[in-house]
Amino acid sequence: MKSEKIKKIITLLIVLMAVCGLMFVIFNSLKSSDKKERNDNAESLASAEKRTIAPVNKTASERTIAPAKAGSVNVYMFWGEGCPHCKAQWEYLESIRKQYPNEFQVYGFEVWHNKNNLKLGNKFAKAVGDTEIQSVPYTIIGDQKFNGFSDGEKLLEAIIQAKDKKTDIYFDKINKN
Repeated sequence: MKSEKIKKIITLLIVLMAVCGLMFVIFNSLKSSDKKERNDNAESLASAEKRTIAPVNKTASERTIAPAKAGSVNVYMFWGEGCPHCKAQWEYLESIRKQYPNEFQVYGFEVWHNKNNLKLGNKFAKAVGDTEIQSVPYTIIGDQKFNGFSDGEKLLEAIIQAKDKKTDIYFDKINKN
């Protein structure tokens, strides 16, 4: 009888140890996969930054704006951190920079967390006939405005037109120096 109890206790201890060991393995694999995911995300962001062809400035301020170089145009993008449409537009602009490396410069102004950028964005909005920025991304190319992002080809057409017209709302209407 005693030996039966001892066998049951030993079996129970073995099962408990196996369960604890399994839990330890699962916990560590989740912990390491979370760490790997964070590392993968960091590497992805770093490689995305490396792929960005200058001059794309996602953290511009008004003092960084310069006249477009000859044969190119300034693109002003007012965006919000975490906005999926803004991210899609950044990706599109970066992709066409590879095809048109000297055609445009992008100035990006984050407006959800930066009040100065929001004020500047509202100056741009007024210059093109809006009262204020209603949504993001809000993009100005030449004298054309774009609310939201759905059709990248329209942005590319606007870049080509603005380059031909040599229009720039910032220098034509906002900062006439």
